[in-house]
Amino acid sequence: MLLGEKVNKKIVYLLVFMPIILVAIFFSLEASPVSNKINYEEFSISKGESLDSVAERLGASKLIRSPFVFKILGLVTGSSKKIQPGQFTLSPHLSAAALISKFAKAGSGSITVTIPEGLTVYEVDKILSEVSVISPGALIQFSKDRKIEGRLFPDTYKFLTNTKVEEVVDIFIDNFNKKVGSILGHDPKNQEENLILASLIQEEIPDQEEQKIAAGVLKKRVRVGMALQVDATICYAKRMKSAEKGSSCYPLTSLDMKIDSAYNTYLYKGWPPGPIASPGFSAVSAAVEPQDSPYWFYLSDPLSRRTVFSENLEEHNRNISTFLKS
Repeated sequence: MLLGEKVNKKIVYLLVFMPIILVAIFFSLEASPVSNKINYEEFSISKGESLDSVAERLGASKLIRSPFVFKILGLVTGSSKKIQPGQFTLSPHLSAAALISKFAKAGSGSITVTIPEGLTVYEVDKILSEVSVISPGALIQFSKDRKIEGRLFPDTYKFLTNTKVEEVVDIFIDNFNKKVGSILGHDPKNQEENLILASLIQEEIPDQEEQKIAAGVLKKRVRVGMALQVDATICYAKRMKSAEKGSSCYPLTSLDMKIDSAYNTYLYKGWPPGPIASPGFSAVSAAVEPQDSPYWFYLSDPLSRRTVFSENLEEHNRNISTFLKS
């Protein structure tokens, strides 16, 4: 009778634990890497995308063996609520657990980035790519199909690492609209021209009151058909032709002044084709509400950064000799 009890206990143990062991083996196999070969590919997760959707797409891409097991792992570990949007570099040699961990850790990759006033799309791309928010050149490439120069509003932002460039741009544009959209809306017929003007004075003039006067000068010159002759536009044209697009372009040379570009406001009259940088609040305000003055020319004193205005060319030439020629 004692022997029979022992046999019965073994049978009970087998009946209880064998399914658990089989399930564990099943999950272990289904959660293992699809392949031992390293073959990287890009995988993006959109903001608000569900765990089910991520699992199904991973399965369709042959990056996991079982979407079902992936979802169970996500729920059991609590990682399903931590999966963050972004752009990820994945490979089938990674296990389901490794992938879940990678997606969840993206949330800890939150980075605070400050974009100063007056930066070009090239410079913003460099800042964001250096801290792994986007891939190098992603913002520049995006700007070729969508007008974003001038709209990457200078401010402090919080981004996740490996974020899709479209989402980064949406954050910038949303902030741009919130901060200066209503100001530009005061002159709806000239919003683009005013944004271009704001970018010009942002690049050349730091003082808000002087920005207003310079905005009036430049609008007056365009109105009468005078060339703007803004050095910052030459700098932008020079950067566009340079491999080092984020580098400084000063000092300008006589050859730079001859660059055949629509942004060369010495060669071509009127406004350049678009903004040359992203202006801040004060520059946008100055462009929309410029100050009338008797001035037609200005230059920047390189030592004090003060703007020196002139009523005529003779006075302007004297100022050039005084402030710009040593």
